[in-house]
Parts: sequence; structure tokens; C-alpha cells
Amino acid sequence: MTVALIRQHLQDYAPLGNVALSRKEGWREFADAPSLVAPEVLTRTQLRALTADDAEVYNHFRQLWHANLGPIRTPQLTTLHEQLSTVVDSNLQFGDKAKGAVAIDAYPGLGKTTSVLAFAKDFHRREIRIKGT
Repeated sequence: MTVALIRQHLQDYAPLGNVALSRKEGWREFADAPSLVAPEVLTRTQLRALTADDAEVYNHFRQLWHANLGPIRTPQLTTLHEQLSTVVDSNLQFGDKAKGAVAIDAYPGLGKTTSVLAFAKDFHRREIRIKGT
């Protein structure tokens, strides 16, 4: 991956820095954003061959990658997504009918929000594929 390509990726991901998921525009930016691409692993020789500016760009992209890892598809996440799919897919009733709901409870920092956002992003994309924009 060239430094020019890394710079292009940084431009592609820039809007996500200030995304507000509570607004429909922010949600759409989040849901439609391209997946983060892992930076190319460089050898020590390749790293030393980079100019100072190119090394700075490369290291910034690596920091961005490491700060935004995940979600990691653990067995627990897969099970949660299957259970969420069961509930959501069974909620096709019209608005005058009661619908099932899900509550996720766990200690802080265990990935509740990350898990649900990943599910919601996949669900959003699926709904767009099925129903259009």
C-alpha cells in the first residue's frame, strides 16, 4: 500500500471522526462507511526507507487501525447476533401489534454498544438491499 493510497483511505474515513449516531445523517455515514483496511505490514528495512513524512502518514494510519479494531467475531458475539436476528426477524407485525424486545446487560467495557452497533449496521445494510433507500 503506497503512502498516496493511505492518504486516500484517511480521506475516506475522515467523516467518521465526528459522526453523531443519534442523527439519521450520522447513522447513515456510519452505516455506509467503507470498512477499514489494515495497513500493509512493512519490514524494518521498508520502514527505514520511508521518508520522515511518509513514515508519519504510515504510523498515523496504523494508529487509526489499532484504535478502531473490531468487532472481533467471538463465539459470544456470534450467539448474540443470532439471538438478535431471531427477535428482529420475528418483529414484522404492523405498528398496532406488540413486538418483542431485547435487553443486553453486562458490566461496563465488555462490548455491549460495539456488539449492537455491528448488528445494527448489518441490519441497516440488509434492509437497504431488500427495500432500497
